[in-house]
Amino acid sequence: MARHLRPQLTTVRQPIQEIGATAFDVLHSMISNGTTTEHDVVLPTRLIVRASCGCPAQLTSPAWRVA
Repeated sequence: MARHLRPQLTTVRQPIQEIGATAFDVLHSMISNGTTTEHDVVLPTRLIVRASCGCPAQLTSPAWRVA
């Protein structure tokens, strides 16, 4: 939706399905093992640079992405 606003908003794309699947796996593991240990999980994100960041136009083109 952010790409349709003006100015287009810079956003961070998150792997929603992977977040849900990982949350299930961690919860299932905790229930199965009867543990309450903390789980640190880091999933990849992508910065989607658009006009709202104030960057020059060539940096906000669709081809420019930061992983």
